[in-house]
Amino acid sequence: RLVDLCRPSQNRYNLAVTVAGGKDMDSIVVDTKKTAFDAIKYMRDQRIGTATFLPLDAIQIPSPESTERIRAMAEKDKRYRLAADVIRVDDEYRRAV
Repeated sequence: RLVDLCRPSQNRYNLAVTVAGGKDMDSIVVDTKKTAFDAIKYMRDQRIGTATFLPLDAIQIPSPESTERIRAMAEKDKRYRLAADVIRVDDEYRRAV
């Protein structure tokens, strides 16, 4: 689950990261769409329930230019920071954040 893969860099960001992540914090991060489809099929066949999957190969991330533009706007007012900037996560899962 995404919640198990990332942690706020400081405790004071716990609530903000949870709110920003929303329902996706319970999503299961997988490497490919095929893995997600196979897991969904297995869950359906076994009647286990439902889950949301985040396949790393299908996640669209914002361009570096747009991220930097938003970061620059946030730096003008020191009260705001990008959620991605206050989350610690292994590089292999960074796309999910």
